[in-house]
Amino acid sequence: MATIKTIFNFSGLSGKIPLGDLLIDSAGDLFGTTQQGGASGAGTVFELVNSGVTWSEVTLASQPQSISATNYGSSSGLVADAAGNLFGTTQMGGAYGLGAIFEIKKTPGGYSNTPLILLSYDHNDPGAWPLGDLIIDSAGNLFGTSLQGGNGNGGSVIELARTGTGYASTARVLATGFSGPGGQGLQGGLIMDSAGNLFGTALGGGPSGGGVVYELVNHNGSYTTSILAGFNGSNGFSPRSGLVMDAAGNLFGTTYGGAGFLGSVFEIARVNGVYGSTPISLLSFNGSNGANPRGDLIIDAAGNLFGTASGGGANNAGIVFELAKTGSSYVASTVFTFNGANGAAPSGGLTADSAGNLFGTTSGGGASGQGTVFELTDVGFQTTGTPVPTPTPVPTPTPVPTPTPVPTPTPVPTPTPVPTPTPVPMRTDSYNIVVDISAQFTGGDWPYFMLAVDGNTVSTNLAVNVHTPNPIGFSLNLLDGVAHSIQIVASSPANASK
Repeated sequence: MATIKTIFNFSGLSGKIPLGDLLIDSAGDLFGTTQQGGASGAGTVFELVNSGVTWSEVTLASQPQSISATNYGSSSGLVADAAGNLFGTTQMGGAYGLGAIFEIKKTPGGYSNTPLILLSYDHNDPGAWPLGDLIIDSAGNLFGTSLQGGNGNGGSVIELARTGTGYASTARVLATGFSGPGGQGLQGGLIMDSAGNLFGTALGGGPSGGGVVYELVNHNGSYTTSILAGFNGSNGFSPRSGLVMDAAGNLFGTTYGGAGFLGSVFEIARVNGVYGSTPISLLSFNGSNGANPRGDLIIDAAGNLFGTASGGGANNAGIVFELAKTGSSYVASTVFTFNGANGAAPSGGLTADSAGNLFGTTSGGGASGQGTVFELTDVGFQTTGTPVPTPTPVPTPTPVPTPTPVPTPTPVPTPTPVPTPTPVPMRTDSYNIVVDISAQFTGGDWPYFMLAVDGNTVSTNLAVNVHTPNPIGFSLNLLDGVAHSIQIVASSPANASK
């Protein structure tokens, strides 16, 4: 049975609302980001130093407002290069207020406390609002995505090249023009296979409007975009995370919505070197077994998949789940259920150490209600056995060096266990929401709209036939202390001119 240990409770000044994956080094120290909090309220980059017995938090940098606009820091995790320098993105801020790629340099005494802007997003190319994790190759080149901007305003895939003195001043755009049937909204990060091909997801667009899985095929350094599969609602809707790949090249990911609007886990199977065009649903979330996954999956040496769901579970505060590989199929189970007191709304993915312990974050809950970092032990994550090699040629960076090794102190006897607190259900309140919509197609036709909250449809076929804002009101119950999103989807009569 899995056991949780809360490593750190965020308090505001130390940051709050951690959303990205954690990075772990060879000493077992953890590195991550928060979206808000810190000295300026614009988020932080933090390190949790592992003494072998206890953990201590070090704020490496509080994002200044010049880098990350107030209350909008990083939604992604960090990557490290061979020298231990850290790299990440902010979803806003930078020179144009549309996001940035930053570096925190490793120094002989630790880390620089001032993030260095390597690239500012400007909406054209390289796009706007980078939300996904970066990846780094063996040469130190960085690859990333943007949610919007670029040709078509549906996002871009970029490379920021390593140079002899640092990084290029402008990004190389590998793919742009995402819109409509080609997918749009690149929220998740990328993975790379052994041939240098890149894979990712778009949360919208595609043949049925529910998002796509795409591949950027590498032709000796140039790339062509191929749509591998699209989502239609019944097989998933709106993938917001990145992908993982097994030894056979099969792709796995999550969608935020689906047949029940609560999300799914899917596979894109690779047979004889060709990817299937239809996502295979491995798990549909129904609330009791979790809801609305946002983070990346992680795969162990036996091919078992682990992940988080930001909502649902017994306390409606989110879960950690496993899909155990059994032959050619998978069996789902709940590994751990959050209760608010020990965290709520896990939005990032999981990270494993060499012993198979899992680490992650919750964006809410904990002692101050502003998020936690947690460790799960006895989860069954296999680090040995029949390994599942990762075909990504993005090697794990050389571990962040520890300047002065600290001897492991004499182990402190385990204290008498503290009884697990009575689960504290997350509070749910009723909210009245009014959305003002006005629009008209250029041909004079009036569009219809569908309104959804967190992927759940609340109103359909709403007619808009005025130029002025048309207030549409609705009420529903929403979980307190967690960010929610309202989606407005436009449609039109078949004979409408757009």
